[in-house]
Order: sequence, then structure tokens, then C-alpha cells
Amino acid sequence: MNRVLFGILLAVISNSVIADWVQINSKDNLTTYVDPKTIEKADNIAKMWGIVDLKESRKEQDGKSFLSAKGLQEYDCKTEQTRKISLTLFSGNMGAGDVVHTYADADQWKWTPLAHGSITETMWQTACGLNKL
Repeated sequence: MNRVLFGILLAVISNSVIADWVQINSKDNLTTYVDPKTIEKADNIAKMWGIVDLKESRKEQDGKSFLSAKGLQEYDCKTEQTRKISLTLFSGNMGAGDVVHTYADADQWKWTPLAHGSITETMWQTACGLNKL
């Protein structure tokens, strides 16, 4: 009986953490994905999770290598600005492997204007409902 309950619990947990990543850009040595199902919107502010996946590892400030960065970003749909809320670097692709570093202090990131034609602008359009995936 315990094995059955454990299996059901494991299946529920596994399904809840699987994201539906949608590729929005592939350029140079990186590919950017967002999970539209994670969009939360209140008034003019939207939040959404995204991943930047690298083809070649990069070094963190402390010298540790990472291949992907998963972050929660906030978007001001009215003033066309954005800021990070949290960012975690992973040793593997698509948020797999060991956590290399986590930045979770939202106060360290300030609102910044969108660079037109950038990946961030595409993410803003998606989070704000201007770009349907």
C-alpha cells in the first residue's frame, strides 16, 4: 500500500514540475525558452519563467561553469520595462545538473527599458499577451 501511495505522489510531483518550454529564439551560442503557462498578470505587471540554454559552458564569477540559466522575470506591460526577480545557474542544459549559483535578491535588479528587437522584448511581448506562442 505504501508503495502505491508513494508512486502516485511521485507521479503528481513529477508532472507538476515539468514545464512546457517554448523556444522563442536561437542565436549564436544560446537558445531562449519561455513557459507561457507560468504567466501571472496583475494590472500592468506580468511575470514569467524563462531559460537561456548555452551550447558552450560559461564561467560564473567564482569560476564555476554553467550551461543554463533559469529565471523569473517581471515585465511592466505599460511602460515597456523589465527586471529579474530570481535567477539560478545550472551546470547542465535546460536547468538540469547541479545548481551553480542562485541570485534571489530582487532588490538588486532595477527596472530597465526594453531594447527594441531584443530577446527580452520578445519575452515581454509574450508575458504581456502581445505575442501568442
